[in-house]
Amino acid sequence: MKLEKKITHFIDFKNEVKIKNMNEHKNLGNIALTLSQDPFIKENLYKENSENIQAYINKIWSELEDIDFITIADMNSKRYSHKDPQYIGKIFKGGDQKMVVEEGKSYFSMAKGTQGVSLRKFEPINYKGKQIGFVSVGKLQVERDKWKNNFIMESIFIFLIILSFGALLSYFLAKSIKKEIFGYEPVEIGRFYAEKKIIFDNMHEGIVTINDKGEITKANIVAQNMLTSNDDEIFKRLFETVVNTQLGFSDREIMVEGGKLFVSAIKLNKTKKILDVIFILRDGGEVKRVAEEITGVAQIINSMRANVHEFKNKIHVVSGLLQLEEYEKAKDYILYIEYEVENEKNNVVGIKDPIIAALLLAKMSLAKESRIDFKVNEKTKLDKTHNNIDTNDLVVIIGNLLENAREACENSVEKKIQVGFFEDETKLRIEVTDSGRSIDTHEMENIFNVGYSSKGEGRGSGLALIKNLVEVYRGNLNIKSRKNAKTFCVELSKEDKL
Repeated sequence: MKLEKKITHFIDFKNEVKIKNMNEHKNLGNIALTLSQDPFIKENLYKENSENIQAYINKIWSELEDIDFITIADMNSKRYSHKDPQYIGKIFKGGDQKMVVEEGKSYFSMAKGTQGVSLRKFEPINYKGKQIGFVSVGKLQVERDKWKNNFIMESIFIFLIILSFGALLSYFLAKSIKKEIFGYEPVEIGRFYAEKKIIFDNMHEGIVTINDKGEITKANIVAQNMLTSNDDEIFKRLFETVVNTQLGFSDREIMVEGGKLFVSAIKLNKTKKILDVIFILRDGGEVKRVAEEITGVAQIINSMRANVHEFKNKIHVVSGLLQLEEYEKAKDYILYIEYEVENEKNNVVGIKDPIIAALLLAKMSLAKESRIDFKVNEKTKLDKTHNNIDTNDLVVIIGNLLENAREACENSVEKKIQVGFFEDETKLRIEVTDSGRSIDTHEMENIFNVGYSSKGEGRGSGLALIKNLVEVYRGNLNIKSRKNAKTFCVELSKEDKL
């Protein structure tokens, strides 16, 4: 019963302090506002008559309650009234009058003056449309300090009581929890947690978990080494993608501050609600090292096979002519080969990137084998380097576009492919046009989905790879389809990456 009274007293005391504080502010505010608008004070302050002002304040002092001082001052902070007359004519003390003097603001302030620390209310005094000074009405905080000390003592007492109850409650709660966890001791639970953490942190892949609120809750050591705090927004966007589509994904390529990553997303559901999304991260460099067949290297290797085959045929011809002692014909044939090589090199004269030039020459040989008229746009311009755009990524994009174009032309009467590159300081555009069949609406909607293909089982990753790279480089991808012809246009940003 005594405890209840103590708590009730504590609450009442706290409310009393709050009410006193509100009343104090209200009282100071009303008096300060009234004095700032008093015609007698305005006129005598304007005339710099401190005697009249001091006499007036002394006269009304008995009518005022719960205040300790009234100070009237001009724009130079010179006092015209004070509880202690010796301070009249001297500069206002406290330094908190700046806003009322410079900005004409009305406000409360806590500062130390000639009588001690006080709560003050400042009001500007205006006369004939111009500010001529200010009034400061204050209440010394000696009584407030007593309230504060009493409040602290009461708070300490209540805290000790609550702490005692908390300790008792904790004891019974601990017994209940131990029963729920089958009697395991904290040491054993700690060991289980440590074992799980060791497994979690020693996986080769990075693991990031995001809860249903879109907050990152866990990240193992590998993930922490791969990522920085600036990468959080990327995973929040990926989380929103999973929530919106209700689908996970595998090996999506993203660009973070530390480089390229391949990300897979696994969603944990309860009925139809997603509880968590787990992201599995793999280092892009490591993936590329062990999986070159799905990167641009495979495009170059496959394309160069045609060059090797064509070169071997020409060597066989030269060898046969030499064996037949047809030296002049052999010489003419070699000159023809030289002319043909130079002619092919002229096709890529606007391409300064040697890897892309090599890829195009190889693709030309493949096209020649398929009797396809392969041309490079005469306005083509491609620099040797491309700022943040990786040449290997360009190989993936260009290689897949040209391979799709070559296959599209296989069953066409007119077989033509034209490729163009257009690069400036901010972007790089790739255009590939083929004379194959046009693309219908259904294909247009699904052509960039992983696994979708009109070429049979095990195909359909090329355009999905291109789409992913376009997103990485914050670009765009367009298809212009018309009868017996279509153009793929890829534009990449040379500045920011996703």
